[in-house]
Amino acid sequence: MENSISYSSIEDIQLLSWENAPKYCLQLTIPGGTVLLQAANSYLRDQWFHSLQWKRRRRRRRRRRRRRRRRRRRRRRRRRRRRRRRRRRRRRRRRRRRRRRRRRRRRRRRRRRRRRRSSYCGCCCYFECLFSLSAINHH
Repeated sequence: MENSISYSSIEDIQLLSWENAPKYCLQLTIPGGTVLLQAANSYLRDQWFHSLQWKRRRRRRRRRRRRRRRRRRRRRRRRRRRRRRRRRRRRRRRRRRRRRRRRRRRRRRRRRRRRRRSSYCGCCCYFECLFSLSAINHH
């Protein structure tokens, strides 16, 4: 392509980016402009493809870097947490055990209440069970 193009056009084409291609094509009113356009298009196509590849490479690199950074941060955090855990282990364990026991008891009570509400208690009249305030206690 270099031999067939005059007017030192390759230098101009190399200064282009593929985004500015339409502006450049409008300016080509030189004799032998078709050859210039072909050269520009081929160069811009290669540049565009290269930019796509570069973007893909960048994304891959960023992902790798992020993973590495996350791993490093996790390691640092683990070291800090280990120091804190040694101090707070006893407190945390006691709190967790108490909470778990309370939650289990509450769940059992709730299940029993739900089952009793559907059935008639037998302590009073059926309508009294349904419409009185004491229904909360009976069921």
